[in-house]
Amino acid sequence: MKKFYGFVLSLAILLCTQHAGAQTYTVYSHIMFANCDSQTFRLQSNTYASSLQFETFFGDGASRTDTLFNSGGHGLCYQNHTYAANGVYTVKHVLLNSGVPVDSVSYSDTVDICHILNFMSYVDNNVNCLYDAGDTYMPNPFSVEVDSAGVSVDTITATSIYYIAPSSVPTGTIYTFRLLTMPADFTLSCPSTGIIYDTIGTAGAFKRIAFVCDSSTYDLAVYGWFSPAASGACAHVYVNNYGCSPQTATVTLNYSPKYLFDHTYPSGISATTGTDEVTFNVGTVGSSTPAGFIAYFTPVGSPTLGDTTTTTWSVTPTTGDTHPANNSLTRIDSVRSSYDPNAKAVTPQGIIVAGTQLQYNIGFENTGTDTAFNIHIQDTLSDDLDVNTFKLISATAAVTTEITTWAGHHIIKFDFAHIDLMDVHHSGQCTGMVVFIIKTKAGLPNGTVIGNEAGIYFDANAVVMTNKVNNIIGRPAGVATMSNAAEVSIYPNPATNILTINTEGKAYTAITITNTMGQVMVQKQLTSLSTQVNVQPFPAGIYYITIKGEAGVEVKKFEKL
Repeated sequence: MKKFYGFVLSLAILLCTQHAGAQTYTVYSHIMFANCDSQTFRLQSNTYASSLQFETFFGDGASRTDTLFNSGGHGLCYQNHTYAANGVYTVKHVLLNSGVPVDSVSYSDTVDICHILNFMSYVDNNVNCLYDAGDTYMPNPFSVEVDSAGVSVDTITATSIYYIAPSSVPTGTIYTFRLLTMPADFTLSCPSTGIIYDTIGTAGAFKRIAFVCDSSTYDLAVYGWFSPAASGACAHVYVNNYGCSPQTATVTLNYSPKYLFDHTYPSGISATTGTDEVTFNVGTVGSSTPAGFIAYFTPVGSPTLGDTTTTTWSVTPTTGDTHPANNSLTRIDSVRSSYDPNAKAVTPQGIIVAGTQLQYNIGFENTGTDTAFNIHIQDTLSDDLDVNTFKLISATAAVTTEITTWAGHHIIKFDFAHIDLMDVHHSGQCTGMVVFIIKTKAGLPNGTVIGNEAGIYFDANAVVMTNKVNNIIGRPAGVATMSNAAEVSIYPNPATNILTINTEGKAYTAITITNTMGQVMVQKQLTSLSTQVNVQPFPAGIYYITIKGEAGVEVKKFEKL
């Protein structure tokens, strides 16, 4: 079995029921994750009562009993156990009510203890090949080839890497991590060969690879998400510079007329307001000095639950930017009763074609009253995503990326070790984000739903689950006609220079044009019933227009000659 660099999340949910007097109790159990020898179990009952406990027998002679806590009316607890040897263990969870068994579930758990190899990357600002004061984490991803005993076994794209080798690999086996591609605008500092060696069975100290800036170019990028609620809204804004030339950046936020801009945190960021628009001067952004803040909004009247909002982030300057496609971002979100600071977003949204590249943003916030010293995120990928196309593209702090397979499923772990994220009393300084891209598999049938959510772990606290985001391949049967559908037309098709997009009424508010690889060519808001787009710079080929708004999502295809 091919193993990537990672931990395990079991997708199998086991349940059974039993009556205890007038009350019916149901046990739900699944393995949240495993990291070589350590496994964490998530146990839940359908009803909460202070008298409920879970007793677990792990199959190796060990057991433990924990009291459940109230989670939205359900009983919930988490149990961790470390196994000493490989094997197939019979795990039994027993639900106790005042010490009396009322339900139980048993299943087999295969434990495959593995070997962890890891190395960190950093920016060697003083060029001395030592990770010391003044050096910073590498913000840009790079690729390495992984060899085991001289045989290529994997290719990884990330910023820092854990690699987990199977337990079957004998002690003394040498693993080689060979640099394939450089991080954008950086050159290698050390080791000069670009090769790092590690040996199974040796101490697990971090190996390190260092880079230095080697360019006067810049590449500004903006990321974020918008959380609209009936009581107000907030927009998270993060600006990165993947190049080595620092730039004084300005971010313009176009937002829904359902809200009014109120303030930012930190408060020192200057803001200039316009009609449904606010511009922020975020200061100098360098490769190791990203910018981040939160913009807060008050409602206009009483936004209706379920209404949609359209938000666009744009960062300038763009003249000379080496990759202007990531200088803007457009999202459509629904108004909720309240917003969750731990959120997941996907771009493009809605209906897509098979083979599209998706960008997932995972935002998190420390809402506790103490510093979060270590945070990790676990993301189980849909089986309809191609794990070989995964790439980490941004993170707000140093992060290691791990991927593994279990029962045919692929799981990613983002580990922010020693992040020391401030507590809730430091608004604007207690948030973070990670961004990655991955493609859907080719040839998926229309109607395929690709869902994704993530679990966020703050130190030893219980998991915080994000919202679930969904994409749909093509247009499934029964969705093509909507009660509030509006007509969309595009011409000429094929197009050479100017493409015109006509929409009916005010049902659509934004468009995204992508190529067949899922790369975003144009994102813009619709301000009139007829919109013209200059497609003359586009290479000849097939493109897709995703039109979104209150009428839903419409996808049109056109050819550029």
